[in-house]
Amino acid sequence: MKAQSHWAVEEERDAEYAVSGYDVSTPVPGPRTVYQGFFDFGFHLPSPETTVVVDASAARLVGSFHQVQTQVPAASISNSVPPIVTLDSAREVRSVDLIDAGNADVQLFRVDQSQLAPKPTVTKKANSAGVATFSGFTDVRFAVAVDGGTLTKGDIAAIYVQGAPTGGRLGLADPAGSAAPTFFWTAPNGTGTDADAGPAFAAALQAYLAAKAGDTSPAVRLVIQCDQPCRFAVTSFDTGASFAIDGFAFPELAASDLTDPGALAARIAAAADPVSAHLRSAIGRAALLDGLNAVIAGDALYDAGRFAGITLGPQTEAARTAGDLPRLNRLLLQDAYPDLVAAPSAKRVLRFPADRAGQAGVAVSLPAGASVSKATLSTQESLGGDRPGDAGAATTAPVGGSGIHVSGDDSAAVSVEVEQALTATGLALPLLGLAGGTQVAAELIEDDQGAPAGKRLAAATVALSPPGTVAWATVHFDPVVLDSGPVWIALRAPKGEAVWLGTAAQDGLHVVRTPDDGSPTEDVLPGLQPSYQLLARGGSAADAPATTLQLAGETVAAARGGDRSTYDLAAALKAHANGGGAVPLTFTSSAAGTITVYPPHVEFEV
Repeated sequence: MKAQSHWAVEEERDAEYAVSGYDVSTPVPGPRTVYQGFFDFGFHLPSPETTVVVDASAARLVGSFHQVQTQVPAASISNSVPPIVTLDSAREVRSVDLIDAGNADVQLFRVDQSQLAPKPTVTKKANSAGVATFSGFTDVRFAVAVDGGTLTKGDIAAIYVQGAPTGGRLGLADPAGSAAPTFFWTAPNGTGTDADAGPAFAAALQAYLAAKAGDTSPAVRLVIQCDQPCRFAVTSFDTGASFAIDGFAFPELAASDLTDPGALAARIAAAADPVSAHLRSAIGRAALLDGLNAVIAGDALYDAGRFAGITLGPQTEAARTAGDLPRLNRLLLQDAYPDLVAAPSAKRVLRFPADRAGQAGVAVSLPAGASVSKATLSTQESLGGDRPGDAGAATTAPVGGSGIHVSGDDSAAVSVEVEQALTATGLALPLLGLAGGTQVAAELIEDDQGAPAGKRLAAATVALSPPGTVAWATVHFDPVVLDSGPVWIALRAPKGEAVWLGTAAQDGLHVVRTPDDGSPTEDVLPGLQPSYQLLARGGSAADAPATTLQLAGETVAAARGGDRSTYDLAAALKAHANGGGAVPLTFTSSAAGTITVYPPHVEFEV
């Protein structure tokens, strides 16, 4: 019997079975003879990185032991007259079948050593076919005779006995091994006949599978033993098992898999060892990450001479004969550069700059057709204290390329509303650089009767990302107290030019432009509103998260506690992972620092 969802020959559904019965009739020698039956099941893992996890609440193993009639072996019947039957334990005699002795009176005698009792304990008349049926006579040693005649072993066609099933137990064993089973359930007081062993079965199965780590097709034998021959009827069986991956996407590399891209690129460029020399030629002018992924997806990287000085890990050695070339190539890169190419089970450290709301990501991968049941990701943040401090100002990400043009010819100022007083420490703005080396100077200016003519409150300059790249640029300044009410954000580009992107709105966006040698003018940009974030360190901002996580473009909420966060990815993965392959997880941070991302745990069925 096989766990149906995990064997290719079975239908794709959960590992549940209809009522099935198993004969527990094979003698197991030992200090005392017990009887055994079994059935086998197993799992086909989608990849070597996959494990099997057992949900104790879902596992089921319910059944009952039933007595059965068994035939006494010929070796247990003596050649004496009358024949003496010697059993390995006390059984109830159910019938004696005689040859050519229809209607005979069949007698059963108890035996004390070699001495028969003076009188039969029970006598039953055989039917015309020579079969005498008994009830209530139980012994381990007895004689069989016929009233008024002589009975020999050769006159007996068969003797059937049965015993009450006692000492029932269930265990697990390796079908291919010779080790004794590990039992996880025994009948209460040795006399119970009903087994409800789900939780114990789950714990034993999980321990068994843990010992089978690395086996992509682990097989399991469920062993059933009893003190008497019997039959075990299974009424409910479910392994409670699903597949799990604890690690990042594999074998394709993501940017976060390279722990120090600069050092790796320099080592490959130096070509001081055979592997680096080969990679320099193979990558050519391609970007480092693209080039390495092309190597992973390409021809065999392994060559005995090329890897002569490199110790290959056990997974790599196993992969050399498995035929999965991309997996082998990725493992070879990890072995060749253990400090520079991270294994999928290693944590990732994402770094965020101080001058922009940075993005960095990891990825998870699942086989095609995976149905996700559970998925979690944990992080630990070590970030600066600046957080979005004005709840009303935190707008959605800009859409398209519409916004306010910023150059060195004038300053462009927009009035924004501070909903509650705060001590601002910075300003984040979505900026699109239009020229290389663009710098943008940002100012906060007091409102003076609806115009940016008041006191300059804060000022700072930021260098933008390469032209054509949209990024939330961040400027930091000395703390400044902002009262609730209007304040002006004014931008100028002392070098290059940029666009301050906005978001869609029904009203128009009023922009006051002030040239160096002229009077202010006002423009109205229809259908726009400003997009920005005022940053602060105290007050309500101290509790505001600095980070967001998106899975394939969908925001995932976090359960936060101090510097740690846990993300439930299950719903988002269900929507995006059924086609298989890598799914990107992108972190955005408005504060500088690092986020340590621990390997995700994903459970699924295929």
